[in-house]
Amino acid sequence: MLASRGDPQVHRLRHRLDGSVTDIRADDLAATEAEAREIFALHGVTPSDECVRAVLRRTGGWMAGVTLTALAAAERLGAAGPGRGHDDRAVATAADADIADYLDAEVLAPLPPADVQLLSQVGLVEHVPGALAVELSGRPAARQALDDLGRRTSLLQRCRRHEDCHRMDPLLVRLLAGRRSAGSSRRLHRRAGEWCAAGDRSVDAAIHLATALDWPEAASALVNGYAVAHLSAGPQARRLLAVFSGMPPDSRGAQSAVVLAAAAVARGDAEVAA
Repeated sequence: MLASRGDPQVHRLRHRLDGSVTDIRADDLAATEAEAREIFALHGVTPSDECVRAVLRRTGGWMAGVTLTALAAAERLGAAGPGRGHDDRAVATAADADIADYLDAEVLAPLPPADVQLLSQVGLVEHVPGALAVELSGRPAARQALDDLGRRTSLLQRCRRHEDCHRMDPLLVRLLAGRRSAGSSRRLHRRAGEWCAAGDRSVDAAIHLATALDWPEAASALVNGYAVAHLSAGPQARRLLAVFSGMPPDSRGAQSAVVLAAAAVARGDAEVAA
C-alpha cells in the first residue's frame, strides 16, 4: 500500500493492466452527508441538513476539513443541548481560518514561488479551462505546469467532466482569493470575464465581471448572452444571484435595470422588481 498527497513516482501502468493495483483518489475518499453528520455528532454539534451540505461544498468533502469544521464549531459555538441546533453559517465557516493556515503551511509553503504565482493567477474558480489558464498567466505552458502541480497535490486535478480543464479544490480557491490584493483580484476577474464573454460563456463571464465590480459589463454579459433567466434557475443560479446581490441599486443603463429586476424576482422581492 502506498499513501501520498500526490501521484507516487512509481510505474503503475503495468500493474493497472494486470489488475494488481487500484488507485483511490481524493474524490473516492470524500465524506458523504451521513459521514459528515457522524463527525459533527461526535463533537456535540447538530447542524441542519443544509448546513452539512454547505460544509461539504466548502471543503469538497475533505475529511480533515470536515473534522476541523466540527472541532472548531464545538470549541467556538459550544455543544447544542437537546432539541437545539446551531446557526448554519457560523458552523459552516467556523474552521475557515484553521483550514487556511493548514493549507498555507502544508500545500503552498513547500511550492516554488513561480508555482504559487501560477495558482494565484488561474485559481479564480474551481474549473479552469486550459486556454483560460494560458490567458490569465501569460504562460504558454500553463497546462503542463498545472498537470505537474496536480501530480504533487490532490487539491488540483484534471477535470473528469470537461476536456482541457483542471479542477481546483474549493478550499484552495478560497485560500488563494484571500492572498490576492483587491486590485489584482479585480484585474484577473475582468480578464477572465472578457475571455468567457468572447467564448459565449455568458454566465461565467457575468460572474467574473461582477466579482470585478464591473457592473455594466456584467449586466451586458447576461442580457446579450440571453442568460438573465439563469438568475432564477440552472446549476449556477445560487452563485449568480449571490454575486449580483452586490449590484448597486442605482446602476445605470437599460441592461442593468433588467438584471436588477430579474434578481429581485429571483429573491422574491416583488416590490423592488416592480
